[in-house]
Amino acid sequence: MDALCQGRLIWIEVPDKNGYNAYARPVAILTADSEIEAEDVIVGVVCSHTSAEVYPRKDTWIELPYQREGRTRTKLRKPTVALCEWIEPFQKVAAQAAEMGGIVPPGVLLRIIALVKEIHDKKG
Repeated sequence: MDALCQGRLIWIEVPDKNGYNAYARPVAILTADSEIEAEDVIVGVVCSHTSAEVYPRKDTWIELPYQREGRTRTKLRKPTVALCEWIEPFQKVAAQAAEMGGIVPPGVLLRIIALVKEIHDKKG
């Protein structure tokens, strides 16, 4: 069984930014492995297949690796972007019950974490 870890993609019910239209969206876990064990709430960055079709893309969106047969570390089969301005907290129990995907490669994950931090620091 796949375990929760930093960079793991999970499909968990998340409402849109207005609090409506909740459905299972891909989310990349940002919480560090050492904190996942200890915390009841973990956070992730929401990802989107639909937004990947938007051009030009926002500077705050980072493309995730995909391959139509799912033969990448992410196991994604269609274009997907991490929406780095959209951070979502969720219960670890819900995450453990969620559909598990692959792993965001370390280099891409580091870019996501850095951009999330930059966005958060600007918001103050």
